[in-house]
Amino acid sequence: MKTALQIIMLCGFLALTACNSKRPQSGFRSRDIPRGPVEDIGGNPASKPCGDTCAWGKFYGENSSSGFEEQAKNFASVSVPRDEIGYIDYNFSGTETGVWFWGEIPLQGGNLNSFYNGAGQSSLSVSQTGSRLAVVIYDSHAVQSTDGLKPIVSYFAGNRSGYTVTGQVTRQGTQLYADIRFNDSWGAIRLQGYITSGQGGTFDGQVSYMNTCSMTADGNCSGTSLAPNETVMGRFKVEACRFFYCQ
Repeated sequence: MKTALQIIMLCGFLALTACNSKRPQSGFRSRDIPRGPVEDIGGNPASKPCGDTCAWGKFYGENSSSGFEEQAKNFASVSVPRDEIGYIDYNFSGTETGVWFWGEIPLQGGNLNSFYNGAGQSSLSVSQTGSRLAVVIYDSHAVQSTDGLKPIVSYFAGNRSGYTVTGQVTRQGTQLYADIRFNDSWGAIRLQGYITSGQGGTFDGQVSYMNTCSMTADGNCSGTSLAPNETVMGRFKVEACRFFYCQ
């Protein structure tokens, strides 16, 4: 039986996929070259090549005044000029515009289930090899058939030169807490939050980021960063056992 989270993510993804099939070719060339080595994900930046072994999660704001849209645009400004980014919905339950993500996180010396149920170990480190994260932003330009632009994609690959993935899952009393940071030459993104156990358990918490530059009209990320220091974007939620390796 699918969890409510799975159903929400699946419905959102299917709705967006249907929109994708109607889009003409992008008019903004900066969207044709997603951030990161997209050859690792089959050339389709909005694909999820890990199939059922990983899940779509969502970045979102807690309310309309949370500043989520502004920060999501600032995060994406390393890939697309800030003034070319359209409206982005802050709602977790939104199925048109929004910020989706998927990832795979192996742990050194164990897996999430054994660590959750075991005793003795106080923490497990993230394994850089095999760890990856893709962030897919559907703004209003990407979902309107009259615009027909590509989503804005950032892909972090731990097995590639120039990328690092660091972090730990730690035991805090009866709970597990994870702090994971993905870095590339354009900046970093960080997920910090708690993990609930069992089938359909979630990893949810706060997502933050920092940028080293911003995309300019000539197609180079050489402008002044809109987030030179770590900045909170909003909240996130994803199924724990399809984000971390559980078996």
